[in-house]
Parts: sequence; C-alpha cells; structure tokens
Amino acid sequence: MKRSKDLMLFGADENQHIFKGLLLFLYVYIGASLFASIFTPLAFWLVEWVNTNSPCQLTEYLMRKKITIYYDRLRWLPIVISLPLILKACGLLSFKNLGIAFDKQSLKVFAKYWLFGAITVCSIFIIQAIFVGVSERDNIKIANIVFSAISGSLILGFLEEIVFRGLLMRNIYTAFGCISGIILSSLFFAYKHFKVPSEIWKVLPDNGLSAEWYSGFVVCYYDTIGIGYNFQLIPFLSLFVFGVVLCVFYIKTKSLQSSIAFHAGTVCLMMGFKKFFKLNSYENQFIFGNEWITNGCIGLGTLCLIFIISVLFIKSSKKSLL
Repeated sequence: MKRSKDLMLFGADENQHIFKGLLLFLYVYIGASLFASIFTPLAFWLVEWVNTNSPCQLTEYLMRKKITIYYDRLRWLPIVISLPLILKACGLLSFKNLGIAFDKQSLKVFAKYWLFGAITVCSIFIIQAIFVGVSERDNIKIANIVFSAISGSLILGFLEEIVFRGLLMRNIYTAFGCISGIILSSLFFAYKHFKVPSEIWKVLPDNGLSAEWYSGFVVCYYDTIGIGYNFQLIPFLSLFVFGVVLCVFYIKTKSLQSSIAFHAGTVCLMMGFKKFFKLNSYENQFIFGNEWITNGCIGLGTLCLIFIISVLFIKSSKKSLL
C-alpha cells in the first residue's frame, strides 16, 4: 500500500521519512510511566491520610482499590495533559487534520460504523448463547448499565483512537510507511492490553492494598513485562487484528470517526452484555471465548472476516485532511 500525503505528518511528502513524532511519543510514554512510578505511593498515602482523618465514601472506596489501579490512573494524567502539546507538534491539533467532523455526513458515518461494531459483538454473543448458553445476572440496574456502557465506550474509543491511530499509527506511517504503520501500531495496541500478572502480588505489600516508596516502580516493571506472564495467542491475535481493522478504516475513510465509532460500538455492547449476562460454561472458551470477544476463535475469525471485507469493499476516500 502506497502512502498518501494526506496522512503524512510535519508537511512531509510520500518519499520522506520523519522520526520526530515517534520520538515525541516515546518521551511522553516513558515520562508518563516514570511519573506514575513516583507518585503512585504518594497518592495512596494521601488517600490513606484523608481516610484516617476525615473519612468519606470516596476515600473508603479508594482504599479498597489496589495500588495497580492508582498507577494506571496516574499514568493517564500526564498523557492527557501532554496530548494537546504533542498533537500540536505533529500538526494534529484540529479536528479536521485528525479526520473528525460534525456535519451531517460525518454523523452518518459515525452511526454506520458504531452499528457495525455493535452488530459484530451481537453476532458473537448470539453464537455463544446458542452453543454455550447464557444466564441473566442478579441485581441488574438497567439505567446504570446503559449509561456506563455508552459513556465509558465513547470516552475509551475517543481517547484510544486519537492515541493509537491518530497519533501513533500516523507517526509510524510518516517514519516508515503504510504497512509498517498498520502492523507496528496494532502490535503495540495488542501489547498494551495485557495487564500486570498475578505474580506482582507476591512482591507488593499486603497484596497491593498498602504502599511502600518503591511500589510504583514495581508496578511499572510488571506492567512492562506483563505480557510475558499473561500471553495468550488467541487474545493477542484478536487484539492485533482489531487494531489492524481500525487502521484500515482510518486510512480508507480518512475519518477517525469511523474507527472511533467501530471501537465504541464493540466496547459498548461488550460492557453491556458482560453486566447483563454470564456464560453458563467456560469449558469451550478457546472456541467461543468469554464475555470479551477477543478471547476465542469465533471472535478472532469474525475480526479476520471484517478485515477482508474492509480491504476489499471499503472504497478509499478522496477527501483531504490537509
């Protein structure tokens, strides 16, 4: 696949290779990890102190969270703060350059791809219901589930697509080429979905429910190598293909809304089904997966089919992002 000048950054043409954006991304990623490593125990101690002296529902809730949750949330803080700066440096601090619009046609694109993602998850869920069986969970609060599924999926889809497709993929695209941009950004996307392994609780005090000065660095280390402990081929391949599909949507439509919508649609339905239903059996999880579509061969096969459809049948847009 040839590179398009529309997706190149820093004003580069199709024959140039510019690495500035990748270095900026690396600085932010390492900086965010270092920030979280240093401030995770400090944040935990602050919550502990407030809870001891002036307890409330919030502090009591936070005290039940393990140190890994503090690390994960704190790592996002410098990323979110620095995101406008790195987007500006890459020439992406505008909805137009990212490929986001709010006109009638763009909203139709969003609705179409959101529905596409939702139907994908529904199809897998129907297969699970037929061959595995599902049961309704107890104490369901429909309004809360619907609100959290919609709001959570939109926020996650928006942030992850800006970071992984809008920023990372386009910087690799600019540095190396189209295929490299798709493959490398999708590999990193899959890698980041493997969380800290259970081995971490052996080295954290009180199973992660208290903190020492080094706790953040321990979490950082295990978060970095977690895939080595938790690696599973089918989930990794599914996440990789999912990332590839989102890249292809973005490149072909030149609209980040297509990948945001598909991502949000899949996550919304997965979150909803996970809270509404549970599978009757996990014996055939390798084939049918669990509540997440990435954990079984059916999900992987469906994503591969969507990839083929996207390559063969989605027409490349002629609109410009410049």
